[in-house]
Amino acid sequence: MKIILTADLSIKNELNKIAIQKKIDVEERIALDIQNIDLDQNIYKSYIKNANKVIFQSKNAVKYASILHDYLLDNKTAKMYCLGKFTGNEIQKYYANKVIYPKDNYSSESLMTIIKNEKGLNDKYLIIKGEDGRNYLENEIRKFSKRIKVISVYKRVPVKHFLDVSSINKKTNNYLIVSSKAALIELIANISSCKNIAPLILIIPNERIINEVDTGIFKDIIVISNSNNAETYISTIERHNEQN
Repeated sequence: MKIILTADLSIKNELNKIAIQKKIDVEERIALDIQNIDLDQNIYKSYIKNANKVIFQSKNAVKYASILHDYLLDNKTAKMYCLGKFTGNEIQKYYANKVIYPKDNYSSESLMTIIKNEKGLNDKYLIIKGEDGRNYLENEIRKFSKRIKVISVYKRVPVKHFLDVSSINKKTNNYLIVSSKAALIELIANISSCKNIAPLILIIPNERIINEVDTGIFKDIIVISNSNNAETYISTIERHNEQN
């Protein structure tokens, strides 16, 4: 079997380590290039310093919010929220603020439950995210608060021809790990001609990613929550490969 990573996963290094031990072929072919968005940080200065609840929607949101770091550092009392421990670890590299995230199911829905349980009348929310990122958290918060600002700090740019038939192993199952709908769309566009060449198995963190997407080129689809570690990814893939 072969595993192809289409995103820079937080578990990548550990996954590669296990794969080497088990002699599993792993190749990284990144579907999207992450780029900063030019913005005038000064227009957000006052709001950032006074927001008491800061929400990072992704690990990239933390990395690419560097232009806002000075203002965020000045806000030492704000609680910082995120979807899971990997983003939480990234936040703690830069800030000493309290970090809150779901302990089990890493999802916007689980985080929203926490935010609703902790909401206060005078809360000021700041969401930091990527351009065209999911709007679920923003839409839900706007149902009970008008004190919210959203800042997009990065954009996803498709990498042309990031994957082609040369990366597909025609003699075995090919497991393609995808972490976003944008990456999935690019993947399908790049390998649509490979459907009958070799078995293609899609691995996604949740079923929402495949909504309204034609996934007919894939022999099978496996859901592995991104709250799982590298060992779980490998063992799940191995079981599937043995049965197929």
